Amino acid sequence: LLPATNGWAGLHNGYMAGDLPLFNAQGPGMGQQGDVRLGGFSVTNVPPTFYLVLDGSTGGNVSFGILAMCSGYKKFNDPRYLDAARSMAQWIIYYLKDTATTNFGGYYLGYPDEGAPKVLVPSKSTENNADIWAALSNLAELERQLGNNANMAKWTTNANEAGDFVMRMFDPVLGRFYAGTGPLGTTQSDGVMPNGPKMGSEVVNTYDFLDTQSFTTLALAESSRYHNQIDWRRPVQFITNQFGQTISAGGHAYNGFN
Repeated sequence: LLPATNGWAGLHNGYMAGDLPLFNAQGPGMGQQGDVRLGGFSVTNVPPTFYLVLDGSTGGNVSFGILAMCSGYKKFNDPRYLDAARSMAQWIIYYLKDTATTNFGGYYLGYPDEGAPKVLVPSKSTENNADIWAALSNLAELERQLGNNANMAKWTTNANEAGDFVMRMFDPVLGRFYAGTGPLGTTQSDGVMPNGPKMGSEVVNTYDFLDTQSFTTLALAESSRYHNQIDWRRPVQFITNQFGQTISAGGHAYNGFN
């Protein structure tokens, strides 16, 4: 868990396999007994060094945690699962939601990996916002079933912030979803093509990702709020046109998506 001073908690992007807490102190600056074993690797030089890899946190990964906790509650009727889902949802809303009314809306990406200072990354991911919509909507439906109408309304309102951002990222010309947004002044790099529409302090990243099309369609296509806003066959057709791939190996041809 990535705890906050207000008691809410998100999830790190990755953890070591096995028992989560360290059994022993690892030395100065390397984790103490009882600390969470974060994802990384060790190098056996002198002195031995541990390099963090997945110690950041993103709205998408925390959303999958929420979905898992909701499923756990439905399966086991254990309130700890529901409490964990609520805590993570509050964490997303408090730390990642863009409250500026002049931007595209939605939720920021999260916090960086590799031991970097945990400063909010001011970019937004269309796919992650689709994940957030799915997680908060699932939690809202669970609250409705439990008769918690105030909580249901809260999660629904915040879910729609994410879903509405996703729909703003739809490109009606090519029938695809843009990758997301970045702050004005973002430079082009791997996976970043900041040459799209601008709004407020943000510019759209038009780079094409497979999961931007697939995750988004899986999350939103059947929802009553978004089902009729676009023709959802178009991003699926874009997948087949843009990402279809044939690979030959060992005398056989394999078809899939790049």
